[in-house]
Amino acid sequence: MKYGKNHKNATHGMRYTTTYASWQAMKDRCLNTKSKDYSRYGEKGITVCKEWLIFENFYADMGDKPTDYSIDRINNIKGYSKDNCRWANRNTQQRNKSTSLWIEWKGQVKHIMEVAEELGISKGAAHLRYKRGKLYV
Repeated sequence: MKYGKNHKNATHGMRYTTTYASWQAMKDRCLNTKSKDYSRYGEKGITVCKEWLIFENFYADMGDKPTDYSIDRINNIKGYSKDNCRWANRNTQQRNKSTSLWIEWKGQVKHIMEVAEELGISKGAAHLRYKRGKLYV
């Protein structure tokens, strides 16, 4: 049953927003053993801080979800909390995956995509060159 803002069980009126959906999905993958993503989150010890189990607290810390952004854990070893989360676009998320390739390039540690952009080649080409040992400074 859908509740409007004025219904006695409604609290925040944001049940049908993308921000609420992101919050619900975050909790689901960490807490629901039947979630398709639980094995990659909850089972690996990724948690949601106690405060964020209440939507209003999550919203106070994170605000509205920007269009085409999703919640991102800055440190992928840690759980979801105010100090470890941000709204991030797809490119930022892709570079923050645990499977991302970081290499030493011109005296700095850089993501393989950054190197590809500098060279004007695709990410796939950069990976292939790196794998073959032909990614030169």
